[in-house]
Amino acid sequence: MTDTEANSSDGLSVEAVLDRVRTHESHPVDETSFTVDRTLEEHGIANLDDDDWRVRPLAVRDLVRLEDAKTSEIAGGFEDDDVQVRYVCVTSLAP
Repeated sequence: MTDTEANSSDGLSVEAVLDRVRTHESHPVDETSFTVDRTLEEHGIANLDDDDWRVRPLAVRDLVRLEDAKTSEIAGGFEDDDVQVRYVCVTSLAP
């Protein structure tokens, strides 16, 4: 995926956004919804040059842009096996 594709929701489908989340090794979110650095096993991001942590915020942004027409499709992600996909879907539909 190019930077342009990662930074634009033009032409993206809900499934394409969720696939990006599923296939990326996102930093996990703990039970308090803090991002946990995988290496340090602490809250926060150790390496801001690592684009790993950017995947979820970009996915949330893309889903928010698609929300009006795709709300039920996004809500379908609540049942996904991947915790990151569920997190992104819930966050994008939160008021």
